[in-house]
Amino acid sequence: EIRKGRAATIKALEKSYARGYVPQPVIPVVGPVKALYGKLVGRDDAQVFDSAGYWSSRYARGGTSGAGSSGAEAAWKIAHVLRVVKKYGLRSVLDIGIGDGHIALTVAESLFGGGQIDTYRGVDVAPEAVECVQAELLRRAGKGSALTSSAVRFRMGDASVGYPMGSAAAVLCFDVLFHLPSRRAHDEVLRSIARSTQKVAIVTALVGEDDGRRLASHCFFRPFVPPEGLRVVEEHKVPGTQRKMLFVLEATGER
Repeated sequence: EIRKGRAATIKALEKSYARGYVPQPVIPVVGPVKALYGKLVGRDDAQVFDSAGYWSSRYARGGTSGAGSSGAEAAWKIAHVLRVVKKYGLRSVLDIGIGDGHIALTVAESLFGGGQIDTYRGVDVAPEAVECVQAELLRRAGKGSALTSSAVRFRMGDASVGYPMGSAAAVLCFDVLFHLPSRRAHDEVLRSIARSTQKVAIVTALVGEDDGRRLASHCFFRPFVPPEGLRVVEEHKVPGTQRKMLFVLEATGER
């Protein structure tokens, strides 16, 4: 049975690669599957970090997205989102990397409560995260929240492999870039943000010149370079951190 499952996984990866889509797997990346995955995405075994598997396992155990999605830091990010949405008069939001959903649901509830936006869409690489946040959305909607399941939706998607995200006036991407194991994945997410942004993007990054050095098993320093089609109009150091920055970027129309 184990051999059959392994063969089926390898076959699925090969088909995905043939279509130009190589997902971060949600299974443990081990043995020949790990070797094949590393080959398909251009990295050897030692470089492969199963990002989707890590987050799926973390959320399945009841874990959260970490310090950046709660407490003072989350409140600070939410305040910036609300300010920027109001400043630019943005009516739609796409949130890439919703994680445990605390920021996404808080922002959506506040914006819908004030009648400021029409739609809020969120994606995440971990199916467990999407299921939990969607369930919380339905729970709140059933208790008279301003949120509705038709205007607010969450789904699974991996921006690091070019999965189509759709577009919105505002694109959010909090604490995603420094969790990506390769420069290739990092740059693809930036390109996805640029493709999806109609007007403004708000992004956090753990900046540093020591490209690729690990801060932890799931955190990697990367120099932040705005992708083609976006220009930085604001940058703020995230309070309580040493090297995490929040960038506000405007779409230039040059894509």
